[in-house]
Amino acid sequence: MSVFDKFLERYSYKFPKGYPDFTNKQDILILENIFDKLGLFEANLSGRTTNYSQPTGAFYKYIELNDSSDTMSFETERDAPIFDTDSFEIVTNIDKGENFKILDNKESDLTKKGSSYYTRIDYKGKEYFIRLTDILKPTGKQVSLIDISIDDKVKDNVFNNFKAGHGQEKEIVKLLINGSGKRYEFTYNGKPYEIEKVGAPSFSGKGNPKTDVFVKLDKPISPYGDDLKISLKAANATFVENWMLPSRFEQILGLEDGKEIILDFYQKLQDGKIGTRSPYMYWFIKTAPYNSNYELSREQEFEAYSGANKFGPDSEATANCYFKGDVPDTVSTFISDLRPISELDADIGLHLRGYAKGGNAACYMLEDDKWLINPTWKERFSIS
Repeated sequence: MSVFDKFLERYSYKFPKGYPDFTNKQDILILENIFDKLGLFEANLSGRTTNYSQPTGAFYKYIELNDSSDTMSFETERDAPIFDTDSFEIVTNIDKGENFKILDNKESDLTKKGSSYYTRIDYKGKEYFIRLTDILKPTGKQVSLIDISIDDKVKDNVFNNFKAGHGQEKEIVKLLINGSGKRYEFTYNGKPYEIEKVGAPSFSGKGNPKTDVFVKLDKPISPYGDDLKISLKAANATFVENWMLPSRFEQILGLEDGKEIILDFYQKLQDGKIGTRSPYMYWFIKTAPYNSNYELSREQEFEAYSGANKFGPDSEATANCYFKGDVPDTVSTFISDLRPISELDADIGLHLRGYAKGGNAACYMLEDDKWLINPTWKERFSIS
């Protein structure tokens, strides 16, 4: 028996056809999860990758070619040492799962010592070296598929398993599945409903969907219709938009208001009216308290929470309802606790945050003790 035959014999029960269909997204996710558990994936940023065969091809693919890498947080694959940037002595360890920023943008920025490549990182406000072999790739981060059984269900092709981004997504999906009947049925306001689909939104474009969990029902629930496109926030969550690029800033604030805000805060930076400790300043949107005097309008709030301009109003990636708080005990209570994004009246505003590393998302940069507006932002908002 070949190795492939042995693999199919062991794992065929996981696939509807008895084997992985490489045209089926669900089968590919299941296969990825098996490979993760077997340790067959090269999960770190070291080495070659598909289409990039140079020794640091993974770094080139996931960092240098990724315009958003300068705004992303990374994790270690395991407890990993970090090194002093001058002496290369081990300073301390980063625990598995702790976040940091990568400071190098290009392969040519990397440092080679022996057979290993190192990159500079910002960890707790200080700069260190770390081996590429200790950094998880930004895709997946070894998050497993949701561990839940559907053996008691009699309706097929409803649950599309996915790699949840945070624990609340998993808990809500488990509630919808475990809290519904054999045909995924539940009762809400005295009416019976069945879930036709539950999982991640179908979306293949750029950016992270605002919809965290997508639910299609057999009949509409007012005011959402047949589709519940749910944006989830933990009870203590404060940030709504992180590390905004100029395109996203425009989508939410508009060209005219956006330009006015950029110039207003630019002048405040020049006049020393805003405290800064870092050479690059980024825009965020968060719940109060925020450090600007700009509170979003209802229309701007709607875009920040829904992503309608970003993804299109009919996209599964565009959220139409919102849930924040602890996961309730029943599906009916969860539905009751949903709020239409169109009716949100949240106190959210612009928050300016400094960081040691620059990039396209940095609106302002300090050069020779003088604040400048990033050229990418100037071009976007026609600032001369």
